[in-house]
Amino acid sequence: MGSEGDKKPSVFSPRLGDDELGRILSLKERQGQKSQVAVSASRYLLLGWELAALDTDRAVELPVDFQQPKELWSFQLDDFEERGIALGLGVHAGLRSKILVVEITIDEGDEVLDGLGEWRAECVAQGEDGLERHFYALPQGRRVPTASILQDALITVYGEGSLVEIPLAADSPGEKAWHWLTPPWER
Repeated sequence: MGSEGDKKPSVFSPRLGDDELGRILSLKERQGQKSQVAVSASRYLLLGWELAALDTDRAVELPVDFQQPKELWSFQLDDFEERGIALGLGVHAGLRSKILVVEITIDEGDEVLDGLGEWRAECVAQGEDGLERHFYALPQGRRVPTASILQDALITVYGEGSLVEIPLAADSPGEKAWHWLTPPWER
């Protein structure tokens, strides 16, 4: 009945090896990370914070100018991400962003400060290593000291000239080194 010319060609079925699948998933994860960094930066810039892009693996500041239009700094972030750099954000404490940051060792540093009265900030980030960072808004023109360590490293004050790593807006516990307990845009 049928001739050999009537046979349907076999269906092409691509197969992905573990390496290819791993690369695809890694690219997808990095794409999500890129948009998280850009979205977070936009949110912090609306607060008036002066930002820095960070290579979180090497703990260095990257040359990204957040004073430029979003299209430019977003392109710079994309470029660093495509090169495999783990991106994060930092804020310049002091007059530049009008904030002071106090970092405490949970259950030790807070006990020292509790003796001084009410000290906790409305805006708090928590680290996976038992640390909390309390972010205080500074009154216009108020000067603060430079960074200092108090009480045998249980308390660190990030003042004028300090660069402090901040969570990405969408980070949740376990995702990154820092996550917001009470983010600044909710205050």
